[in-house]
Amino acid sequence: MKRKGLFTLGLAAGLSVCTSISAFAGYWVQHDNGEWEYNDCGWKQDSTGWWYKNEDGSYPVSTWQWIDEADRENKGDGVMFCYYFDANGYLVTNTVIDGNTVDGNGAWTVDGVVQTKLEAWKEAQIKREEERKAEEASRSQPRYYYEQANPYLNDPEYQMIREDWFAELNQEISKGKLNPAQEWSLICYAKCERIIFTNAEKEHYYDMERWIAWEIADYMYDNYGWEVDSLNATGSMASNNLFNSDWYPILEIYLKFQGGTDNAQ
Repeated sequence: MKRKGLFTLGLAAGLSVCTSISAFAGYWVQHDNGEWEYNDCGWKQDSTGWWYKNEDGSYPVSTWQWIDEADRENKGDGVMFCYYFDANGYLVTNTVIDGNTVDGNGAWTVDGVVQTKLEAWKEAQIKREEERKAEEASRSQPRYYYEQANPYLNDPEYQMIREDWFAELNQEISKGKLNPAQEWSLICYAKCERIIFTNAEKEHYYDMERWIAWEIADYMYDNYGWEVDSLNATGSMASNNLFNSDWYPILEIYLKFQGGTDNAQ
């Protein structure tokens, strides 16, 4: 059974006993022996009316139950409605139960407004999004780096290059050499002593380099309040021949900052 049309997110209060259940139109589960079994849970209808089968095979009887309606791909959207099931386990509609009104779909309403509440995972999702928006609003510099979008996060070569650059950056910080008030520029050289790439592969490594540059930009802003004035990720190939003695591929990050403290120490 699916509710149709718009709903209003109301205060889920007033019912003292109401079980919360996620609704799914059945799902497949694989056992340890490798065999698959279909769990036919969810809303059911017969000649008498609608009833609801829980995941464990039981069904609600003479009770209220919060149910997260199934939507696309049999996944609940995190918004639950409250229903009452009679002594035979059937959904009741258009009536009053314990002083609480249910509508034509069987959902609990107050003054004609369908009452809903959020599942814990949905509340956590909304909270994270609100925190993210609040954090972004407090920044004078947009965020450059998003780890979840980084395609090289699990690439061991990427991690080697990143390790080299952050080691050099932190060495400069520890020496107290970084001072954005003097409009200085920081140039990080990764001489690829542990990474060898050919001329044909350079764009791939330059792309890796840009991700590290974005991370450094956010690192300096988050830790020292330094905003990026300019950011450029480049590279050079001393030779196109891997076997030449002057083979010396270089990845270079150029960062100039402004604002923040006078010293990163």
